[in-house]
Amino acid sequence: MYRELSSKANKLNTIIHQNSILKKGDFKNSSTWWLGGLVGFMLLAVFQDYLFSKFQDTGFYLSESLLYNAIWLFLIPLTVLEFGLLDKIRVVTKLHKSFFIIGLSALLCLLHILLFSIFFVTVSHLIYTPGHALRNIFGSAVSGQFYLLMLFYTATPFIRDFLNDRKEKEKQASVSLVDKIKIKSGAKTVVLNMEEIEWITTDKPYSVLHANGKVYLDDRTLKDFEDLLNPLQFLRVHRSTIIHITFIKSFTSRQNGDYDVELKSGQLVRMSRHYKQNWETLLH
Repeated sequence: MYRELSSKANKLNTIIHQNSILKKGDFKNSSTWWLGGLVGFMLLAVFQDYLFSKFQDTGFYLSESLLYNAIWLFLIPLTVLEFGLLDKIRVVTKLHKSFFIIGLSALLCLLHILLFSIFFVTVSHLIYTPGHALRNIFGSAVSGQFYLLMLFYTATPFIRDFLNDRKEKEKQASVSLVDKIKIKSGAKTVVLNMEEIEWITTDKPYSVLHANGKVYLDDRTLKDFEDLLNPLQFLRVHRSTIIHITFIKSFTSRQNGDYDVELKSGQLVRMSRHYKQNWETLLH
């Protein structure tokens, strides 16, 4: 089937793809950027140690400097852990969340230093004789790096929330202007208001739009519609389904994490537990 977006929608999509702070593919490559940035930072720290040894006329040992500065590499897994915990634990107010982040950051700092100290001592016993003592390395890291780690683990959740909020506002501002969609149905071109669409499913290679008791085929993917439609009104509740929340009548639990949604038209739609982050607020 033929499909055509309005010129306004095309212009908005161009703006979104060019100016979005988190473009498609950014998350896919984020781990690479993290690792590259931390390795670069670690090498700069090693270079700083070298310059310090020259100015102070002391010995410089590359292996020891690399070993000390390996502490920064632990930021990657522990930041992933921090974000995972924050995403799973619900906090009522922003103030409570701030206190929770501070407390969690302190615990992560101690865990970070402990893991690094164990790593450092283990490696040092392999390459030095005698090796370093765990208590000495742990104490040195606490006194020298705790405040930097605390600053990092405290700041990054707030930075992430700021970027996500900004991205969401940009998305809402863009989709709010796209209120119609053109679909060619046979010899006719049908113009649908977004408010008329009840739900969308897939019948490959098409997406099937249900509106005003009628069915329309479109060759865009569900992902295309998910990006196009207002996220406050249209939710991806299944890998093959998007629903318009205005048309929801009731929910019925399947006792396995999934739900059946009855729309006002009488249609039953499955809400998958794998998309729970999209629809769980509807149940409250």
